[in-house]
Parts: sequence; C-alpha cells; structure tokens
Amino acid sequence: MAIVVNRFAVPDVGVGPGPFPSPGWVAGTIASLSRLGLTAGTSADQVVLLGSATGTDPIDASNPNRLGGFAGNEGSKAPILTHASACPFYAVLRYAPSPSEGPPTVGMSFELQGS
Repeated sequence: MAIVVNRFAVPDVGVGPGPFPSPGWVAGTIASLSRLGLTAGTSADQVVLLGSATGTDPIDASNPNRLGGFAGNEGSKAPILTHASACPFYAVLRYAPSPSEGPPTVGMSFELQGS
C-alpha cells in the first residue's frame, strides 16, 4: 500500500466572526498529520479538523464529526486526532481570534500522510 502525502492549506481568517471553512472536502485516509508553513504561532491560530464519510457533510460549525484541533501556541505539536483513519474525507475550519490573542498567522498548512 503506497503512502500518499498531501499538503492541505488552512484558510486564512477573513472578515467577520467565522469560522472560515476550507474550500471543499479532500479525499484520503489520514495516517499521520504534521503542521507546516507556520514558524511562530499564538493561541490566535485555532483550527479544527473535520471528517466526513461521504464528502457531502457541511464544512461548518454544525458538523459534529470533529477529528481534532490545533492552537498555534502548542509549538511544533500536530493536532491530536480522534478516529481520523475512519474518515475518507477531511476539511478544516479556521476560527478568528479574540482581539486579546493577537493576529492570526497566515499561510498555515498541514501535511497529511495516508494511503
């Protein structure tokens, strides 16, 4: 079984309260996840990884299938995943920080390894 590596760009925080969704579902089975493209972060960088069985679920806060989360102040640690291998599609939500947390980092991406 071949290992497939995808880089998944996290949407930048836009105008308004968010959350800001990724453009669509990405097909694949996640075996591991590491963070790329972010050299420094604060708690302002809040991302939630979503999963879907069919790739037709909503990519918004109403989706209950949250596989893990990430805050930029966690250093180099990748998100803790829950049942990610059971989901053939994934997407992310990016949350806007509160003013006291500072500005979010732009250009954040994840490297997803699966088969």
